[in-house]
Amino acid sequence: MSDRIGPIDYDIESNTYRVRYDPTAVAPSVAVTTALEAVIECDPAELTPLYEVIDPDGLDTVLQPSGPMQHRRELTVSFRYRELLVTASGDGLLEIEPIVDGCSSER
Repeated sequence: MSDRIGPIDYDIESNTYRVRYDPTAVAPSVAVTTALEAVIECDPAELTPLYEVIDPDGLDTVLQPSGPMQHRRELTVSFRYRELLVTASGDGLLEIEPIVDGCSSER
């Protein structure tokens, strides 16, 4: 865990990791990278850079709250990272779950 994000919870029933972060203090791309480092449990240098999977600046632009565009809190972005489905929400919730046979485990 990092001081950038909250504790990572694991839901055994849905096989999903969940973590909250403060979207006004931490960029979504930073929160995603930090959570993936914790969930995958390997040397950060061994991880595929996030920019090879999704545009970090684009993720931040879509999800970070700014000015009158408070509707961003309701947005979610999902993408595949290795064999994981990562879902980031504008309200500061990240969900990470394994992809099984091309589909997420529960969705």
